[in-house]
Amino acid sequence: MLGNWMKRKIEIIADKNAKEDLERFVLSLQGQSAQEIGLLVAIATVLRSRLEADGKLPESVLGVGMPAPEREQADIQLHFSNLVRAFRANTRLRAHHKRNEPQPQESK
Repeated sequence: MLGNWMKRKIEIIADKNAKEDLERFVLSLQGQSAQEIGLLVAIATVLRSRLEADGKLPESVLGVGMPAPEREQADIQLHFSNLVRAFRANTRLRAHHKRNEPQPQESK
């Protein structure tokens, strides 16, 4: 019983966080130009195709009709969270290395 309560509590927090992220994303879309939205759609299409090809995003998730099973949705959400974390860590690492690279000195 306690396990179910804790699981539900975590799900509620995750749902709240996902809703807030989506609301921020929608707000950011409202201020973008047609070109910016077009670029976003193009990038999302490439990412979706790559994730489908790698077997990390089942077609049923983005299909019309019945939603994917709850467990499958949770697995995909976790996978995307891990991808975002890895991307952020890689971005921070590249920025750190760039800051610490020796700068070329100008010749006199």
